[in-house]
Amino acid sequence: MLEGQPVKHAISVSEMACNLALSRQRLNQLIRQGKMPKPDKDANSKRPFFTLEKQRVCLEIRKTGCGLDGVPILFYSPRRTKKSPAVSPKKKGPKVHPLATYLTSLGKNPTYEELDQTLTRIYPTGYEDQSIEEVIAKVYSELAKTAE
Repeated sequence: MLEGQPVKHAISVSEMACNLALSRQRLNQLIRQGKMPKPDKDANSKRPFFTLEKQRVCLEIRKTGCGLDGVPILFYSPRRTKKSPAVSPKKKGPKVHPLATYLTSLGKNPTYEELDQTLTRIYPTGYEDQSIEEVIAKVYSELAKTAE
């Protein structure tokens, strides 16, 4: 958020650190050193928070690099985050023929190439007009012959 003006009336230390592109630990270190303003504490919950005015002061300190005590502060540039792909790339395994599942359940475990060659030998013009049961039966028989 470094460029914008604060919007919330009160924010937590974590939110302030995020707005400053700092770690919470680094922000707390700067507060202890007197370089950043101390957050106020909620009367009921005792949780620290930054008011709008203190948020503006923190953002100005980050922008100018000059602490509350007048001593310069060196800030590292915010880290660039790598954009991860929306979908993680899938590991490519061996090609599996759609009929392989049926044949495996029948006790045959042909490779993609074996199954493709067998289908081409039995059905040179294609098997789209055949029923799946008939194709599986013929391929099973053919694989059984070649295994002998």
